[in-house]
Amino acid sequence: MPITKNENIGFDFKKNLKLYGLVFIGLFILLFIFNGGFSDVHDLRKTYRGTNYYGEYKTGLELRQNVAWYSFTRALILTSIFVLILYIRYSKKIPFISNIKINKPIFLQSLKLSGIWLLILWIVVFLIMGGYKNEYDLESSYGYGENAIYGGGTVIRKALVMASFLISLGIALLALFFTYKNKIKNVNKGTNQTS
Repeated sequence: MPITKNENIGFDFKKNLKLYGLVFIGLFILLFIFNGGFSDVHDLRKTYRGTNYYGEYKTGLELRQNVAWYSFTRALILTSIFVLILYIRYSKKIPFISNIKINKPIFLQSLKLSGIWLLILWIVVFLIMGGYKNEYDLESSYGYGENAIYGGGTVIRKALVMASFLISLGIALLALFFTYKNKIKNVNKGTNQTS
């Protein structure tokens, strides 16, 4: 029997659309439960901003709608990252930069260095933002004002972990870009001198 090539090898978005939908729904439910969507109204008011713009108490439905919207946006982002990882894995291409030639060994070296910087920066930024403080001091620092974080010291510490990670990730990506650019420049300079 002649061996036929499988023409379906690669990334097929439409074929796995059902899978992506199930991943999104699963993430949404998990995030909704994790963020207290089924909690009591009083617990929701403690964790989230319990009043509206006019200072009136929000109803349980309004608070759950806020939790649902928060969970929906996070589930959408995570599902998009999941689809992107599958796309890179099966198509062997990175969107928007697949046509750009990248020196893989130098890129991996730069990525390793930026990963180390990410971990160091994450710890440093977390400490600068006061993540080491006790719950009372955290609530005093972040629990009041126009952009207050509600829910006590534990919730504030979780928010600081995420905020410090995002700030550190941005700095680490910049470090990756400039490190890779500098290494490529040095390699090109060395080849020009030898030639």
